[in-house]
Amino acid sequence: MQSPCPTFQYAGKHNGIDFWFSPECPVVDEAMAQVSSAQAPAAAILKNDGKRLLFVAGKQEVKRFVVKINLLPRWKDRLRAKQFAPEECQCHHRIAQLGIPVPALWGFFAEKRCGITRRNGLVIAFLEHYRNLSIDENNRAVPLLLALYEKGISHPDFMRNNIMVNDDTQEHVLIDLERSSFHSPRDLRILVMNLARYIEYNERPLLHPDNQAMINLAYAGLANPPCSRDAFAELLAMLNSSHLSTRERVGLVVPDDVMSKLRQYCPQ
Repeated sequence: MQSPCPTFQYAGKHNGIDFWFSPECPVVDEAMAQVSSAQAPAAAILKNDGKRLLFVAGKQEVKRFVVKINLLPRWKDRLRAKQFAPEECQCHHRIAQLGIPVPALWGFFAEKRCGITRRNGLVIAFLEHYRNLSIDENNRAVPLLLALYEKGISHPDFMRNNIMVNDDTQEHVLIDLERSSFHSPRDLRILVMNLARYIEYNERPLLHPDNQAMINLAYAGLANPPCSRDAFAELLAMLNSSHLSTRERVGLVVPDDVMSKLRQYCPQ
């Protein structure tokens, strides 16, 4: 099996698991041992839903890292294992190459038996001194929102929980890049779908002043707006009334009425 990331180098097999690491990874031995043990301290677990195990490992005074394991509990998951860690690895690398701030990706691993992937995952640098955006910080997400639009990147779960901020440096980092997709730069669907997704999961209605302020700031940030401010708001209101699946967001598939309006407002 080849590494899904062109910059990674094969580090060998440990307890039946193949590992590839970035030349910049400072925790190769520790990461291999931690993944192979398949154990995580309860206090270090970030997510464990039976499909994915996400936890923090390493020593704080050295270099901590995040281990993301796709557990692949079902046979259909194992048969399409390349859609998990390998695709996320490729997305992560490509998004970083396009200049979007993301955590350092340090490693990829996969365990196979009889040619079938039993589990796979990633090793990602832990973001020390970063935190998630709060519900009152919508406007801080706008620079990333506009950068994704400019680069043609759809993040299917663009929400405040997937944006980390460092209060000392004011740096913002985008995380959870699985299933991100790449399209033509400045496709208006990317902007309105990413923004509608953010508002949908922001626990406040579309017409809340904070959401409206975010919409205004996003529109004001467009160098060459493809439609009027009123048309932009109308598209967001239409998307806000319907929940789109991950597959639809990945493929930029919008409801027919939204597509009709897009053709009307952006005929080119």
